[in-house]
Amino acid sequence: MVNNNKNNNNKHIKSSEWITVLNNDQTEKLINPELGDWRKICWLHYPNVDWDIGWYFTIRGAESLHLYLWVLKDLSWTQDWFVCGHIFGILAVLWSCFLLYRAYEYRNIKEFWTNIGQFLWLFANLWWMSGELHDFSYPQSEKWYDKRTIEAGYIMETALIWLAIYYLFIKPFHILPPTKESEKMYDDTGLNPRFSFLFATWREYENIHILFWLGKDYGWNKLNPVIWILFLIPTVLIAVDFVLISLFQKNLLIEHCHYIAQVFWVIGNLLWAYGEIYHPIYDYPYDLFSKSPNRFKTFRWYSSWTLLLAYIPLIILYITWYRKDYKESNHLDQANHRSNDYGKKTIITETTNNPILVHKESPVKYQDNGYGTISSNDHSTDQTNGHQTTNEISVFVDIEDDSTS
Repeated sequence: MVNNNKNNNNKHIKSSEWITVLNNDQTEKLINPELGDWRKICWLHYPNVDWDIGWYFTIRGAESLHLYLWVLKDLSWTQDWFVCGHIFGILAVLWSCFLLYRAYEYRNIKEFWTNIGQFLWLFANLWWMSGELHDFSYPQSEKWYDKRTIEAGYIMETALIWLAIYYLFIKPFHILPPTKESEKMYDDTGLNPRFSFLFATWREYENIHILFWLGKDYGWNKLNPVIWILFLIPTVLIAVDFVLISLFQKNLLIEHCHYIAQVFWVIGNLLWAYGEIYHPIYDYPYDLFSKSPNRFKTFRWYSSWTLLLAYIPLIILYITWYRKDYKESNHLDQANHRSNDYGKKTIITETTNNPILVHKESPVKYQDNGYGTISSNDHSTDQTNGHQTTNEISVFVDIEDDSTS
């Protein structure tokens, strides 16, 4: 007879709203799939990879480093820091070239096409910025800003047309599709896009964000409020959606923190552009710690602080990353210490007088020597070559004396 006590206890829960799943210990639990399991919140877990300098040369790592450079470029621009603006701007453009080369190396036409549009967009930003930084730093020289702003607008138009060709022709007609292997390399988060009928993968959802952000900057460049608002709305909504979706993915703390930084970046751009479009007389680059009461009148000053706040989630991420590596290293040291006290590390050696060794499975007899050491000598003959093969296997395990604990 089936015991239905558990089911009777949950009769008040509609089956359409809740589902039964198994915990790791095989006990049942009920969760609401729409609300998500709070234990999967990424902030409750460490990053799923160890930090290493080589991470910045992976696809996600390289794009994260690009974000750091780009935000620093924008922060320098809001403050009219001539040297820092050019340094970070040029580095961001050069790193964009690296991302472009990486897409070409992986033979991924989607990423290659998108990265060309991104490169044009970033170069236009650098060109636009250089005009203002020059005029602010060298007021007595010939003015560059108006001319370079117009030229940057042309470059952005080219980038918009370039991406429009992809979304109107290449994508819908599956022209030059990338290999499945290269697609998996870029789409490695395991997330599903919000609008699956429009985007086949999460990566496509991420890339459409570039198009909207570019359009937003183009409207800002032209000081056209209609174009700016038209592209601003999806840019902000998608950025927030990235944060919300990644929040309940326990293995995506790294991506989640970068998505949060991206939201601050978008809001910083929003404040700055709003000030230039609707309050152009209040656009002086007041210092971050300026005591002038006029600083509160310019949205550019608020933008500077917002861009600076974009690094807060990243700082928290790297502190968490360090703690993870420290704890793992400390745990390994403790394990080695116990190994030295109670036994020896596992050592496996193999010797043979047969130059052509064919692996063979054979029964192995083990004997405890009384010191926590289990050893075995397996002598077998390779019948094919007629040579004797000797495999010496020593397996050392840690054995604590229960009487001492």
